Amino acid sequence: GESGINCLLNGGFEDLDANFHAYPWTQSAHVEYETASKKGGGHYSAQFEVAPGRTDSLQQKVHLPEGTYTLSLEIESYESADVEVEISATSGNHTFEERVPLNEYDGVTFPIPVSLRMEVPEEGTYEIEIRVTGGPGASVTEEGITVDNVMLSKSSGGVPYSLVEKGDFE
Repeated sequence: GESGINCLLNGGFEDLDANFHAYPWTQSAHVEYETASKKGGGHYSAQFEVAPGRTDSLQQKVHLPEGTYTLSLEIESYESADVEVEISATSGNHTFEERVPLNEYDGVTFPIPVSLRMEVPEEGTYEIEIRVTGGPGASVTEEGITVDNVMLSKSSGGVPYSLVEKGDFE
């Protein structure tokens, strides 16, 4: 099972400073923190304003000892088309990544669960990054793409823990 402890700080984007930035996350110009719209999250989520050909991102650095980890989050797309979300963890020449292309009806009714399993070979500082890129035909509603419940947990073996309720459709 997983330890259940989030190695990231402020993964739910609940702690905002006076400028409405979610410390210790750093974000590009077109990422804001808005009132979360769906159940399961807290009051806020990270909202990406998508445009064709543009990539926006959120990053956080975290020191990780050797081990197996799972990075998980939820995405809502609000009828977006031709958009890709990528999650990654990078330290030196070690990179783990997962790409999620979004189509018009993905993540409209229920958030899309995304997870990335990582075998960290040695202790190091990793940059966790969430990138949203609009393709040439990108079209989004004014809500854009939202991300919430970002969690990085260490695995002790067995079945990975997920923040996504009913993620196995049972």
